[in-house]
Amino acid sequence: MKRLLILVGIIEIIVIGIEIVCAIDRFYPTFSGNYIEKEKTNAFDGATLWVDTQQQMQGTNVGLIRWVRNNNVKKNEYTLYLPAGIDLNSLIIYSNFSKLYINDTLVNNCGTYPLEKDKTYKINDKYTMLVKQSTLPSLYLEVPYDYYNKTYLRALDKEKYQEGNYFATDEYGNIIHELGKIEKLKGRGNSTWETAWKLFAKYPLNIKFDEKINAFNISSNKQKSWVLLANNDDETGIRNSIAFDIANLLNIENVPQSRIINLYLNGDFKGTYLICEKIKVGKDALIKGETIEKYHDEQSIPEFINEKIEYNDKQLDFKYADIGDIQEGQNYKTKSYLLEFSVGDRAQKDNCYFESPRGQFISLKDPENLNREEMLFIMNKWIEVEEIVYNNDYEQMQKMIDLSSFARVYILKELCKDVDAGITSYFVYYDGTKEEPIWQAKPVWDFDTSFGNSRYIDSNHFIEGLNIDINPSIPTGFYAKYQKVSDKVEDKDLIFQAQLANNQNYWNDYVKKIWNEEAKIKLLEYLKVGDRMRQIFNINKYDLELNEMRYSFILNKHILNYDAVDMRRDHGRML
Repeated sequence: MKRLLILVGIIEIIVIGIEIVCAIDRFYPTFSGNYIEKEKTNAFDGATLWVDTQQQMQGTNVGLIRWVRNNNVKKNEYTLYLPAGIDLNSLIIYSNFSKLYINDTLVNNCGTYPLEKDKTYKINDKYTMLVKQSTLPSLYLEVPYDYYNKTYLRALDKEKYQEGNYFATDEYGNIIHELGKIEKLKGRGNSTWETAWKLFAKYPLNIKFDEKINAFNISSNKQKSWVLLANNDDETGIRNSIAFDIANLLNIENVPQSRIINLYLNGDFKGTYLICEKIKVGKDALIKGETIEKYHDEQSIPEFINEKIEYNDKQLDFKYADIGDIQEGQNYKTKSYLLEFSVGDRAQKDNCYFESPRGQFISLKDPENLNREEMLFIMNKWIEVEEIVYNNDYEQMQKMIDLSSFARVYILKELCKDVDAGITSYFVYYDGTKEEPIWQAKPVWDFDTSFGNSRYIDSNHFIEGLNIDINPSIPTGFYAKYQKVSDKVEDKDLIFQAQLANNQNYWNDYVKKIWNEEAKIKLLEYLKVGDRMRQIFNINKYDLELNEMRYSFILNKHILNYDAVDMRRDHGRML
């Protein structure tokens, strides 16, 4: 009997030891989710529960998912957001409770408990846990974080890159991207980044994998670099998807391919994201071309120099990189340049930018770094074409500009009532590899504040000197056609896109012609065939509701100060 008791005791010790090892190896990861200040108590309040969705991935925590407390819920109410397609009956469960009871059933660490979708469970008579399961593909990311010390270092940053692990599953739970390495992960965006950091911790991200992949099979190209848009300013979550859809109908070149997915970051459900092709120029990139980037000697952190140059009695700002000349035998004048319109404070944070004579700030998107000679070359090329447009020299416009590309982008901006309207997030491309280089408008980007989703909602804006009221929040009337570089300075010019649109020859030969002969017909057909916009919404509806449950964007819209409205009110029918 004594030997039997000893044997039972040994077995109990072994079982406890296995549970401890299991908990250390799989529950206590070396990271934690990145939380804003107000979420610190949410993250570590003594109640933490995880499930292992990918038990075969030993040696990594990338498949672990943690319950979370949603915004605007009671302290003891949690939700477990699980990916699509996984078996809810055999998930291994971990917690930091001394004992874990689920609906009064004791569950050992590393034990299992059958869960059901949309069911609420009682945890230790103190907490509740609602189980939700996605219907969309999921991307899992793991980056280093100090879990043990619970120090709230800024895990994600716009200036510093993180490395880590990733894998992805489809809407059926099948692994479509095996466990791999993240070469670089960092924050991106402007207003959406600030919104995430201050309010919701739902970060827009740039990600670079260690090898080229076709993320979720959305592209014809395998690439290392991709973009994850958080769509924080869009409570519907589908505005970018619809705008890209319409851009394809309008035959705009190099529209980023994209797909709505769910994102898990260090075990935390971050909601729906739009994964997109990154806007880059290269052999296998979104835009096929060749920049001078690879022909400069690599410098990890080049110095940047600000200067002013005089042009027609104006002092124009520009910034360039203190890098050497390109390699012998290469000519920077015969390379590709992608430029992005911006505003002063944003452009000044970029590596290289310049100010045009008409007050438009323009950043170098690709390549990001140019030396002084190269910077002045592309700056002067743009000034040349800008002056032709503002002088209404239509003959020269036709020689130096792909007017069809600008007309198609303009029609898209006007249709969507894009708040940026060509002031920011507006790209122009100069392909010096061609015998007779011309400027093109492409690609298109950033439509989360469009289709009536505007901080200017229900407020008309009178444009001085034009005697016109414009309003991006209603589907009728022109908006992009009358945008100024600044509506606060009376003597400022119309922005480049608007100046073009007010040239009658260009308007008749390109805008009206493309609209009447192509765009209008395609858009009407687009709406007839199964109501494509409603299809996009219905496919993603359930997960968009999960995203709203997680963050309460609509409920909290007053603190965003964007006064976002439901797209369905007007703009769902605007076309």
